[in-house]
Amino acid sequence: MNQKTAVETRPPGAGPAPVGTATRVRNAARLASLTAAFEEQLPSGKGVKRRLYDTLSRSRRVRPAFADAWITLDAPAGAEVLAEYRLPGADVKILDPADGSATLYWIVPDEYALKVADLTLLREAMDRVRRQVGKQVRAAALQDSRRFVVDASLEFLRGSVGAPDGAAEHQRIHALAAVVARYTVGLGVLEHLLEDPRVTDIYSDAPCGAQPLYLSLNLGDARVSDRLTTNIAFAPQGVAALVTRARLEAGRPFSQARPYLEHDLKEYGARLTVIGPPVSPEGVAAAIRRHSSFPLTLGQLVAAGALGPMTAGLLSVMVEGQCSLLIGGARGAGKTTLLGALMLEMDPSKRILTIEDTLELPVEAMRASGYRVQSLRVRSSLGGEGEMTAEEALKLCLRLGESAIVMGEVRGEEAQTLYEAMRTGAASSAVLGTIHGSPASAVCARAVHDLGVSPESFAATDAIVIAGLVRPGGARRQVRRVTEVAEVAIESGALKTRNLLRTVGAALEPTEASLEPSAVVLKIAAAWGVAPAEVVKEIKARSEFKLRLVALAQALGKPDLLAARGSCELNAEYARLRETGLRGPSLVQAAVDFARRRWS
Repeated sequence: MNQKTAVETRPPGAGPAPVGTATRVRNAARLASLTAAFEEQLPSGKGVKRRLYDTLSRSRRVRPAFADAWITLDAPAGAEVLAEYRLPGADVKILDPADGSATLYWIVPDEYALKVADLTLLREAMDRVRRQVGKQVRAAALQDSRRFVVDASLEFLRGSVGAPDGAAEHQRIHALAAVVARYTVGLGVLEHLLEDPRVTDIYSDAPCGAQPLYLSLNLGDARVSDRLTTNIAFAPQGVAALVTRARLEAGRPFSQARPYLEHDLKEYGARLTVIGPPVSPEGVAAAIRRHSSFPLTLGQLVAAGALGPMTAGLLSVMVEGQCSLLIGGARGAGKTTLLGALMLEMDPSKRILTIEDTLELPVEAMRASGYRVQSLRVRSSLGGEGEMTAEEALKLCLRLGESAIVMGEVRGEEAQTLYEAMRTGAASSAVLGTIHGSPASAVCARAVHDLGVSPESFAATDAIVIAGLVRPGGARRQVRRVTEVAEVAIESGALKTRNLLRTVGAALEPTEASLEPSAVVLKIAAAWGVAPAEVVKEIKARSEFKLRLVALAQALGKPDLLAARGSCELNAEYARLRETGLRGPSLVQAAVDFARRRWS
């Protein structure tokens, strides 16, 4: 172990050391001390010292002097490797421990295994950056700050080691410059996690550093749970740096008088939430929630098993039929993901207004695909200056002309304004939004009793879609699925829901028997000027279209066919063919043939 890296060893099962108590000495000296202490309490015998040394070595945690977190380098003995991949600057393994404990996300960043010469260069480069470009960095936007730091680091490193001799030396210098940027103007070791597209959430319980980081992972592997433990634990300076950065960039206080803070990490497409004493008596806790960089489509959700093809067809028709939909479910169930997929089913020629406090909807991706989307940013529930409330934004939307309204979350006084507008026809186009609650009957009860919406007004909701977290066979892992689609009606002054899904094999799917008497189908039929049976046929056609596109994408090896841009293009061709008078199987075949020609 090199002298520039702090080392801490922990007896097996002891867990991470409390913050501030880590003994930072050379590895050999610490191991010798611990071995001697254990030998006094254990029977003597051949190999005891060697076995103790090996055990304690496997428990070591290391941290380069510039880093903000401890890393346990050695994986647990006997752990099964479920997945293994390379990130820019780090190796990752997903491990299933032999003792049956929680699945592990085992990451080893390159900078934690550098040689002494490279660590010395990094220290000198960081000192130079802080002295020479400090003012420029403070005055620049974050993305510009990183450019300043990388350029200054490269200049210093080239001057120190000479012109790069070969591709390997060139790569080494650029890798060192990236490390300098990561630990000066970046988020340190957290950046590795945020560079992993599979990571969706990162947590650090109070007090930060006394426990490892936890994260949620979307790996698409049935053997991997969605909540994992990592081999990373914050150092005290790492916690302080994260809080200071959020406080300065947000321009809001974080103290005992205001022990909470929310801040968008825009460069990383994530939202940071921090709490501290007295709300969190044990100390500071933090959570980072990733926004989806690539919005999922209904086709991708069908391919992933999150909903069946008939459900996708029903939702697509309801969106085109300008129905008002609420997506309910628990936190992390995929409500916003499903909302984004429904937005991509809208006619690109229609104007869409979005209202959010945390910018999670796929607005930029939709604009890139030709959609007309206007975003309104509202005040967070945790406060903020210079932003309007959701209710004020909604009233403004109602004055901006004919538009579909998409509410990131319905949860406060804006609910009464929204439903009053829907009931009176002021919201003349489709209204979509998310709401916490499950099942559909509980969403109705929450709207009436908690949000103060009258039953008559809430009945303007055409359907409630529930995004659920399901544990197949009682397994620890949870999968996200649409578990309910229910239309809303009022009977004898009370809200009632009628489920449109029925069990079809092992899945929940709409059936012809559940759709024909549906009030939603009757509403769409009246708007389209057709018989209800024609609406049901269109739902079946779109179901078949989505299913055949999934099969085509798999057959061609072209997953982008189902992605946002491809989905929008194919939906537009389907609509064009439908305008020519094609219906049913002929329409589906013509649209699939177009997709095959386009993507072959």
